[in-house]
Amino acid sequence: MYIDGGTSLPLAVFASTQPTTYLFSGLIDLENGKEYIIAVDMSSIGTLTAIEINDQQQPLSFAQPTTFFQSANVTSGNINLTIPDILKYGTLQRFNSLASFLPLGTTALQVSGISYDLSFENLTDRTLLIATGPHTSPDLFHLQGPTMGADTNAIK
Repeated sequence: MYIDGGTSLPLAVFASTQPTTYLFSGLIDLENGKEYIIAVDMSSIGTLTAIEINDQQQPLSFAQPTTFFQSANVTSGNINLTIPDILKYGTLQRFNSLASFLPLGTTALQVSGISYDLSFENLTDRTLLIATGPHTSPDLFHLQGPTMGADTNAIK
């Protein structure tokens, strides 16, 4: 897979159980022209790291934890979407959605030229950004809250 250098790659780890369960996610920084081994550490809350194949003596640097993010386009046409360090100049077609993982803190998104700041404070939060109205100047709003539904701790 080719990935533009200087990009953070969002990765998610899921259990192989049925139904599948989201375990954790992280952003891994990659550089152009290098090959990596992706390693998963399942101790404590779980973490990810990328080990550059030709430089395996470097200390491990683990990925920053992330939270789930989704954007839906219900405008009159395609919109442009930029997520800093993750997605540059993306196009989201009408009536489609895009999911990713974003770091905790504030992220400044660009949606068809409009800046929209989202704050993420909890790893368990899920965020949905919705674009409505005309695609050239969409109206933007978001819904944010904890994971919905039952999990293994809720069913006894």
